[in-house]
Amino acid sequence: MSLLIPKHLAAARSRASAGASSPVKIAQAERTLADEIAEAIPVGVPRGVWWRVVVTPVGLRSASKGGILLTEHQESDQLWVHGLGKVVSVGSLAFKGDAWKGADESEIPKVGDLVLYNPKTPTRVMRNGRWFLIMNDDHVTSVVDPAHAEGFSFFEGLEI
Repeated sequence: MSLLIPKHLAAARSRASAGASSPVKIAQAERTLADEIAEAIPVGVPRGVWWRVVVTPVGLRSASKGGILLTEHQESDQLWVHGLGKVVSVGSLAFKGDAWKGADESEIPKVGDLVLYNPKTPTRVMRNGRWFLIMNDDHVTSVVDPAHAEGFSFFEGLEI
């Protein structure tokens, strides 16, 4: 059985195998959620100021479970429903307001923590092909144990 693919994808695939750059994205091995969580925080990320927190989403998909590549538009659409991310920067006043008085130290997110957040509220910025979400500290809703991060689902049919 052979697979029929559009000519522009076939040309991009042959250019990619020859080492030429291609504007068309070719399927690559999906990174696992554990890989994304363990990845070091890149240098030069936006810094949260005052009560702002900067999070980078983890677990976004670039292909369906069946291997079909998602378009850039479909990938960026996930940002509006996906609410799992890694804290990369915390402002000096974040998690210190009246709402956080009396909170246990383990309840306060720190840089490197995996968190759930309200996906509708952040300011979205892309830097070097990576999304960063800037939000108020009260939009972070919970801290997630990385060992139990697999299996979250933010919309029907697309589980991390």
